[in-house]
Amino acid sequence: MYVHVLESDRPLRCDAGGRGQVAADARDCWYRGAVRRCADSGVRLEDGRIMANQQPPGPLGPDVAVTHILVVTDPARSRDFWVGVLGAELYREYGGTSVVLRFAGTWLLLVSGGGPTADKPAVIFQPPADADLVSHAMTLRVADCQAAYEALRSRGAAFLTPPHDWDSEIRCFLRDPDGHLVEISQSKTT
Repeated sequence: MYVHVLESDRPLRCDAGGRGQVAADARDCWYRGAVRRCADSGVRLEDGRIMANQQPPGPLGPDVAVTHILVVTDPARSRDFWVGVLGAELYREYGGTSVVLRFAGTWLLLVSGGGPTADKPAVIFQPPADADLVSHAMTLRVADCQAAYEALRSRGAAFLTPPHDWDSEIRCFLRDPDGHLVEISQSKTT
């Protein structure tokens, strides 16, 4: 099994394709070894660090990263929401038309709308025309949905409803300033 280091400040000796390399930053290191499986679908090492399950590198290579693109009407307003309310980290801004954020172990790119380009000749980027017609949503899995709901409300998030208990999960939904749907979800063990 391969796992990815989530939080560590020291290098690890890695099994990088069997080469036993030392990573400069342990957060970017693949680790292979005996670990104990955690309830949150991660694994816990003997020193207490939590690791996330990862697949071996696929056809895109070992350095592939996921970036979610949200088309927004006002990148600065959306940046303020994602950073100030949801706690994303500002990574970079480009000329007032796009914002790159680090968020929950992945990347989020907020971009203003735009017409076709040479590499996407028939594609137009535009924010959701109707927030009630959803073609994409983001789920944030949390340990305590009610606590997350309260914390985010205190930071200005407006939820569609309070958390609802569905037996196997507790969840609630909010929207960003452009109507992109965000689900806060707590898995319940049975």
